[in-house]
Amino acid sequence: MRPGARSSICLLTLLVLINGCGHGLMQTAKTAPAGELEMNLSAGYIHNEMVENRGHALTNMPVQLGLRYGITDQVDVGASVFMGAGALLDGKYNFMPADHALALSLQAGLGLAYGLLSDNTSIVELPMRALISYQLPNARLTPYAGIGLTVFWVNNYEPENAPAPDQKQADRAGYGDGMLLASLGVELFSDSAVQMLLEYSYFRPVFDDPGDNFSFVDNHIFQVGMKF
Repeated sequence: MRPGARSSICLLTLLVLINGCGHGLMQTAKTAPAGELEMNLSAGYIHNEMVENRGHALTNMPVQLGLRYGITDQVDVGASVFMGAGALLDGKYNFMPADHALALSLQAGLGLAYGLLSDNTSIVELPMRALISYQLPNARLTPYAGIGLTVFWVNNYEPENAPAPDQKQADRAGYGDGMLLASLGVELFSDSAVQMLLEYSYFRPVFDDPGDNFSFVDNHIFQVGMKF
């Protein structure tokens, strides 16, 4: 990591967690019913090393907004705001019948934002997750979990304290910056028109491109939301 760049690095990490990128799961493994549109709105709290260094800030309270539409009873697609400057699209496939209490699914997506950090900066995200959930009989609740990997590619980003032009910088490796995603949650009132979700998510950096001028940090995210 380049000297003097850490504050910019951690600020970027927090910005990324607002409105759709690196956010929590906030959904069970089940897909939206065929032909139906679902909306998810949630808010939460992020804890990482920046809290210890500079205290709490508005960026520690992420807001997440998303839509899901059922293509079939076992396939749906989703869309969410991506870092306030773009969009994140994804698809999810449930391997189990739609009416089964157990759901096992895979989810993958693609996010793109442009102009967030500077006029020429673009950020691409490729998230991939496996999900499992089980609707408890007569309990009106569904515990769920997800684990996966998301990779970010940041292009044309220059931190405030960038090295001087005559200083040698690391070359870009091209594989982006990867983070492990792990989530545990519960959906309440699963058999009603409006559901409440409570969730904890953990994001951990697993690899870092040395030439893109930033690095991610560990994040603990607590969220509460509604699906309707």
